[in-house]
Amino acid sequence: MGKGAPAIDLADRPNAVGIGSQRLINTKSTLGAEAGMSRATLVRRFQDVVGVAPMAYIMDWRLMKAHKPIKHTMQSLEQTAYAKGFASARKLSRTFKRHYGCTPHELRRSRHEN
Repeated sequence: MGKGAPAIDLADRPNAVGIGSQRLINTKSTLGAEAGMSRATLVRRFQDVVGVAPMAYIMDWRLMKAHKPIKHTMQSLEQTAYAKGFASARKLSRTFKRHYGCTPHELRRSRHEN
């Protein structure tokens, strides 16, 4: 980071990454406004501090939060998708498979086989 540039303190701005509440932010422009900086500055600083782009971080966070109810409850995939900020159960399922290597249904089925 450049000299004189304020550091991003994620602990002080949990809502800026969708962690501190169920309110999930979907655009880098909105994230930038929440953090008090331009979209480009936010992306650059966030990546410097966290190591990944903001939207990748948010997607990973949503997937991690969706994993628990998928694995440990029988909550519908539609309910889980909506609660964790996905546009649809199909979007959650596709993203989940890409990230974890199995579909939510396969994860639930493996739970019963163990």
